[in-house]
Amino acid sequence: MATSTTETKTTTSTTAAPETEENEPKHCLEHSVSDSAICKQAACKRAGTKIRKGELRLGVLSWYEPEQKFIRLWRHWACTTKRQIKTIKELAGDDVTNVAGYNSLSPESQEQVRLAFEEGTVVDKEFKDIRIDLAKRSGGEGEIRNAVGYKVDVAARRSGCRSVGCTAEGGNIVKGELRLGIATVFMEEHTSWVYKHWRCVSKFDLQGAREYYEQDDLEGIGSLPEEYRTAIIQSLEKNEVIDPPMLEPAPAKKAKKSRKKAVDTDTDDDEPKPAKKTRKPRKKKVEVESDESEEILPKKTRGKKRVVDEAEADEEAGDKADTPRPKRKTRSG
Repeated sequence: MATSTTETKTTTSTTAAPETEENEPKHCLEHSVSDSAICKQAACKRAGTKIRKGELRLGVLSWYEPEQKFIRLWRHWACTTKRQIKTIKELAGDDVTNVAGYNSLSPESQEQVRLAFEEGTVVDKEFKDIRIDLAKRSGGEGEIRNAVGYKVDVAARRSGCRSVGCTAEGGNIVKGELRLGIATVFMEEHTSWVYKHWRCVSKFDLQGAREYYEQDDLEGIGSLPEEYRTAIIQSLEKNEVIDPPMLEPAPAKKAKKSRKKAVDTDTDDDEPKPAKKTRKPRKKKVEVESDESEEILPKKTRGKKRVVDEAEADEEAGDKADTPRPKRKTRSG
């Protein structure tokens, strides 16, 4: 019996990724603004090797299919391939100064990039040029355009500022500073927050925050100190950032500690110390008396002696019993 089979071919249509994002360069160079990015070179990626903050790195704009958007993938400068160098040269028209971020690099890093253009490959594979002082957002990084939420708060701990032009030491927001939080969605389901000093927010950030404020969706504004809340409202109304002076941190509460000390003091006063002192000697006295009684033990001693005497008597009796009696003398003897 012949059977016929039909093969069904299925084709999946995917939207072609755009060649590049508007106003975003394909490649950019910078001194790494953080130490959280894992190098995308195959060996480094498998090992989970991260790029150190301040280290020279190359960013490649890549299409991220799950979210239908471009993301920047980073790699150590030493991990840049010959093919990538060739592509960068072509896009820059063989002019190294046309590479995004080049003018923000240290002179040493600029020299390495120039040599790579000449040789067609990275010359020094050990070159890192870690420059924390130059670890700022380069021109290749645009505004955060995929925000899904905004909030304002006072930093509870140190965090990094995501502003391109942040002039703070190390680009950090310190504890107690007013900041703007910007939420983005990662991997379609995870919300991630990034922060900027309030004084570092851009016009674009301010516009987005104002839209949320007008809809009563700007988180945290009701919990801020009056000075900070006033500055934010004025900034949103005037569309211009007003940076309030940093408030002094609230003094640490000492009420609990003082109450604890008071309780401890009362407890010490209420302790019957004399009674404890009198009890200890009595305890020692009892112990001494018990030792003496154990040493004397008159009854037990007598008992042992009696037992010994009886045993000795039994042994003597046994000895006497075992001793042969002398023969009686007969009349004839």
